Amino acid sequence: MKRIFSALIVVVLLAFTSLCFAEPTVTTKTISRGDTVEVKYPVVNNLEDKKIQKTINLDIENTVKELIKKERASDPKTITGNYKVTYNNMDTLSIKMTFTIMPDKGAYPTNIIRGLNYDVTTGEILQYGLMQNVSLDDVNKALVQHLKVNNIEIPGFSGVNFVPSDFYIDEKGDLVSVIQEQVIAPHAIGSIEFKVF
Repeated sequence: MKRIFSALIVVVLLAFTSLCFAEPTVTTKTISRGDTVEVKYPVVNNLEDKKIQKTINLDIENTVKELIKKERASDPKTITGNYKVTYNNMDTLSIKMTFTIMPDKGAYPTNIIRGLNYDVTTGEILQYGLMQNVSLDDVNKALVQHLKVNNIEIPGFSGVNFVPSDFYIDEKGDLVSVIQEQVIAPHAIGSIEFKVF
């Protein structure tokens, strides 16, 4: 009888431990509006605290809907989107969302990258400044190095005057800063993604 009771306690403790430390899982939801909008976005599952899970999912959904609304406000556009979970470890979840925007009368599409970063124990949105204490000088040094290594030439470029607010965490746990298309470089160069050391 003692052995059965002891075994039962071990099973209950293992189940409790796996629930407490289980990483969130992500499933896909789609916003679809005829031929003009097809955006897949993540839905977080498996969090112990369902209020936190709901908060994170609401933030993701609102971010996607606000971007669609903003991009379609001025003129009709075709918008597609998808995502990749780039980091899911312990208490941190990072998702890279990529949107492709094609104006009806445009010659080429524009891509927008949004990093969605959460502390899954609190539901807080992780901010760049809290994740990595960097100066504008640090950003410019890393950006210039990235451009040099990747043979990207930007005529007249002497650095940025802002710390990028868009970022995601990669598979290694490094922060990847994102500068959107056409902010510092011609459209053909695309978005610039770089690590600040």
